[in-house]
Amino acid sequence: MFAWKYGQLPPRGAPLDIVGPRGTHSLLERLSAVYGDWLLAPGFPLNIREIAPGESLQLSPAVRLSAFKVPHTEESVAYSIERGGRRLVYTGDTGPDEALGDWALGCDLLVCECSLPASMAIKEHLTPEQCATLAARARPRHVVLTHFYPPVERADIRTALAAQYDGPVTLGRDGWHIDLEDE
Repeated sequence: MFAWKYGQLPPRGAPLDIVGPRGTHSLLERLSAVYGDWLLAPGFPLNIREIAPGESLQLSPAVRLSAFKVPHTEESVAYSIERGGRRLVYTGDTGPDEALGDWALGCDLLVCECSLPASMAIKEHLTPEQCATLAARARPRHVVLTHFYPPVERADIRTALAAQYDGPVTLGRDGWHIDLEDE
């Protein structure tokens, strides 16, 4: 929104859909109170859509977005995006949850937070070992780990995953991408 307002992106006229968990509209209203009314009236149509855990949205004829409640904060959800027979699951911030592994079962790509080493484990984030347990339960074709706090970067993340999951593992970084159609 700021990039469009300040000319860092070409002018926009097409509608913009913002999709997020319950509370997204309220968050944008609070941000608008700080930054100005333009945030909710940017000069092009803005549609804010909230998706609750257990719900799905058909984003286009070929793309479906689903949400699943995860243990982190009250509004925290994981997302699943399905297109062309492929499924990507993004955990977002989460603590350990067997039900999340069941929900993600057989996905093509599991993008999973991996925040802290086991020595600093807390219930709201995953350690490499907990990521391995989730991957073993979900059995994705490929795991991408992200959301590294500096202490976990000193852990042997790959070895922790390999103890329970034998599929490909990528340690995500800025600019990384994958083409699921080629997988």
